[in-house]
Amino acid sequence: MTENAASFGVEISPDTSQSKTLCSAKETADSSLEYALTTQERNTIHQENLATLSSMSETEILQEQGKLKETLDPKIIEFLMSKRGKLTGRESTHEAQLAQAKEVRLPVKSAVRAPETAAVDISTLTEVQRNNLPIKVNTDWPHMTKVEPDKLKWMKDLPKPKAGDSKSGRQARFDFSGHVIRPDLVIPVQEGLHHHGNEPEQAGYTLEELFQLARSVHIQQRVLALNILAKIMQNAKTGVFLNGLVKPVIPSLLEAGLVFLVRWAMDDNTDSVIAAAVYTLHSFLVNHTENEALAKTFDWYRGHISPEMIPRVAMSTEDGGKKSKVSDVDLVKQDVIKGLLQMTLLPRLTYILEVCRPQTQVVNNIVDILVSIARHSSQSAYQVSQNSKLLEIICQEFLSDSWTSHGISTPDIPYGYPLHKAMQLMKTLCTSGRHMTSILISKYNLLKKIVRYVAVMPDHLQLPEADCWNLAIEAFQTWKLCAIFGYGAEEFQDLYPEMMSRLQWMSTTEITQCKPLQCQYMAAVLGFLNAITNLAGNIASRPKDVVAPPINWSHVTGMLQPIELCLRNWLGIFKSFYQHTKFSLLPIVAAMEIVTSFYQLMSFQPGYSAVDMLTHVEELFPKMLLSLVESMPFQQVLSNISKYSMVLCDSLLFTEETANNLPSISVLVKRKSDIDQMTCELCPALQPNNFHPLLVSLFRLIYSVNSVHKDIAKQVLSNIVNGEDVLQYIRKVCKKQPEARCQNTFMTRYENYLQFHLLKLIQFSMPDDLEIYLQMAFHLLTSFHHGDEYLIHDLMTSIIFNPSFLKRMTDLPHSHLERLNLSDQSRLSSASGHMIDVSQLKLLEEACQNLTNIGSVYTMVFGKDTKELDISRSQHMNVFHSIDNCLISCPGEALVPKDWFFLPLVELLSQTEQLSLSASLPADMLRVVSHSLRWIYILETLFTEMMRAVPVTVRLVRVMCTFLIGNDLFLEPVVASYLSAFLKLFCQPGVIKKIDLSTAIPGLTSFQDFYSEFITQYEGVSFGDSLFGCYLLLPLQQRYDVTYRKSLWSDHVTALRSLNIPLDQVTFIYCKICILRNSVIVEI
Repeated sequence: MTENAASFGVEISPDTSQSKTLCSAKETADSSLEYALTTQERNTIHQENLATLSSMSETEILQEQGKLKETLDPKIIEFLMSKRGKLTGRESTHEAQLAQAKEVRLPVKSAVRAPETAAVDISTLTEVQRNNLPIKVNTDWPHMTKVEPDKLKWMKDLPKPKAGDSKSGRQARFDFSGHVIRPDLVIPVQEGLHHHGNEPEQAGYTLEELFQLARSVHIQQRVLALNILAKIMQNAKTGVFLNGLVKPVIPSLLEAGLVFLVRWAMDDNTDSVIAAAVYTLHSFLVNHTENEALAKTFDWYRGHISPEMIPRVAMSTEDGGKKSKVSDVDLVKQDVIKGLLQMTLLPRLTYILEVCRPQTQVVNNIVDILVSIARHSSQSAYQVSQNSKLLEIICQEFLSDSWTSHGISTPDIPYGYPLHKAMQLMKTLCTSGRHMTSILISKYNLLKKIVRYVAVMPDHLQLPEADCWNLAIEAFQTWKLCAIFGYGAEEFQDLYPEMMSRLQWMSTTEITQCKPLQCQYMAAVLGFLNAITNLAGNIASRPKDVVAPPINWSHVTGMLQPIELCLRNWLGIFKSFYQHTKFSLLPIVAAMEIVTSFYQLMSFQPGYSAVDMLTHVEELFPKMLLSLVESMPFQQVLSNISKYSMVLCDSLLFTEETANNLPSISVLVKRKSDIDQMTCELCPALQPNNFHPLLVSLFRLIYSVNSVHKDIAKQVLSNIVNGEDVLQYIRKVCKKQPEARCQNTFMTRYENYLQFHLLKLIQFSMPDDLEIYLQMAFHLLTSFHHGDEYLIHDLMTSIIFNPSFLKRMTDLPHSHLERLNLSDQSRLSSASGHMIDVSQLKLLEEACQNLTNIGSVYTMVFGKDTKELDISRSQHMNVFHSIDNCLISCPGEALVPKDWFFLPLVELLSQTEQLSLSASLPADMLRVVSHSLRWIYILETLFTEMMRAVPVTVRLVRVMCTFLIGNDLFLEPVVASYLSAFLKLFCQPGVIKKIDLSTAIPGLTSFQDFYSEFITQYEGVSFGDSLFGCYLLLPLQQRYDVTYRKSLWSDHVTALRSLNIPLDQVTFIYCKICILRNSVIVEI
């Protein structure tokens, strides 16, 4: 067990320690099974076997023996007989059977103790014998009349610690708080960290020793081991072991079988062991930092969207075409949550809550575990919702309608007492879908319980201060999710006077004096009112077959005035209070969001008066917004826009303690401290003074106001889009490498929204530096995550393919256009009989004139998945009847590849490969290819900096794919013209040197295979086309591998017959040919 210590990576340092480690997963699972029977149960079984054998006659025993021999494999019988040995003498068969029965034992892995020396009376010992005892015995000590030398050995002084092996390292030891004990630290024995292990001189517990103690027959040892393991995992998730251990702890524990160890411990019948097992499972599954991050961002723009935590490795349960049950071990290796659900975790948790009735901390841990399970996926949440007994207990006992006040503290036994974590579980289940929300409302009276907790101010709930505010916050957030699906409108009307009183309370509250929980409560109330506003505003647009909720626009219009009053007061405080970092801006963010919703929906409502709306906007917003943008606090906000950027963050994400079968959203980053040690801290998006949510809501408010009154905020827009801090941020983003360290994370989505709504503002105010904004648009396009399909479509139509923006780009003096002149022409002969004239400036002008058609091609290609696009549009537009859940899959994964502009060509190539040679060219194919080549040419000439993000080799191969689409598509004049222009671009001296054919190309196994297919296509359909032949010659240069030349000269000799390119057209390719002319080497 100690030979593979280094493989688990729980050593302290390779140069100061001796290694030893955990047992393997198989050993742990086997040992857990072997300890499943107690000593009493084994003795009972043994006595029953003896009694059965004693009651049988010799004939009966022989008969049963014969039956066993007939059913068993002879080899097994031979093996058992060799293990047991042969009976000597003429002992009777009956006596032999009894002798074997007495030797039957269940295999148990336990330490074998040496026989103890018999106790002797101290008075009988001689002086020499007394001196030879391990310690000096005093006869005055109580109960020391008899001496036991073996036990006295444990009272000796501890030996000196052994020096560690400098090569293998020392196995890490942990104290009771789960921290690593330094090898050079001297710890007194009275601390209780020394024990009877293999190294009694070392203080602390190794992971192997903790696993052994967790299977001990002594309750105290099991509890101790489980609690230490729990604290170790909590410390590991916060990065405490970042500098001390060789390998991460949690993956090592998973490999060693932690899941099975904890699940076995939860089946114990002792309350203390159950509590410790639940605590350990809670520490393993629940990440407090991530929970706090999701809670903090819930009231941001689209913060209620939750990520599904499904491992990316798909689990296959099919064997030979038939579905087969997957074992627990295999399932846990793929997905921990699914494995635990298969191991009947939910029924066990139900039993603990119903029968054991544990204390408050255990109940909270269980609810947190259920939240993590429900957050895993909609399928896991559905399994939780289908456990009716479990939800009945939670709703009846921990979401009580009435309770007894316990003063300023939470009761030890929480039954009959409302817990905010129970409401958090309801919120998580509601996030998983409309159907589960309906079940919670109809079967468990969720809305009635919400009304009970929000009907009065939190401080009137007769709960401890933190509990009452947290419960009210969770209740409003759960109500918000219900309203998103179209539920809870009737309860809103019943509590309308209370909601107006809340708004009045907010307008008179000094936000700078509010505690964080009070600010979060204000945001939760406004977030719910925002959901109700969107529900009422979309009633008229619902399909006829959708039942209308009992609410309309008239029920919410009365809230606009008090909310605008709150916003005006809070913005006034913000503008005049220079220490704006000292209070929470979350209520301002929520107020901006609900005002934005009002102005977006107002024009679609019956009885809308445009004149009245213009008058209202002119009276309210010009001074308020302009004074805000020009204020010093707001300038400080803009100056810090780069500081809290996830895209510009140079730190690495802390992912060491994340396992593939238990993913996380990664909210911590690693930084070097002053003493050159790695430490963990929250990512920039979650820092306390991050102003990105405020800017997102402000940009959305300005956009909605300008949609109503287009001239109302021109000065405001100019100060923002041309602000030096904003431009500096955009330049940094555009210069950042595509593989930004923190870019592909779930928390980056909020910065994506910031960039998107900033780009939307330039539709009303053209910035001075338009190019940098368009470059950011290209960068943003490849950063959007799943769930943002609608934003991709909107960005393409309104920004990227906006003809006015591109016209402004071509009208301005541009460095990239200096080399595009009319005299720069090249001529190639086409196999169709016409000459290909290449004028780069004319091609660019022609491409710009077709920008609208180009945009339609790309929006068509990216909008093929109409289902996902409709779901995304419904979620962003808050269309209640089309929203099925508030989840997104694959959090942090980008939707659009870096070489997205080649996607139409790649898709067409995939389609045409399935067509036969005689198949005719689809009519739409020419349009798609020509417009795609036009757009790629625009990017290659006007946005060269952006194109550098894609290797030249990849760009060359994608363009060469055009020759493989169809049989004669490359002969079309418009296609041939752009292919010829691309050839000239790729053959420039500064570009051709960067072509590396050994580069990995997405979608291709190797360039060699692609080139062989390219030559085959040339043989079949080229007709000796010069342009096709020039592309064919590119990989034949001496700088590239000889295999490409062999492919043409040896494997495809017939292609040489049609490779007849005039010399003046071959020189179109840039290459150096050295010749000797008049004894001088000349390059041509």
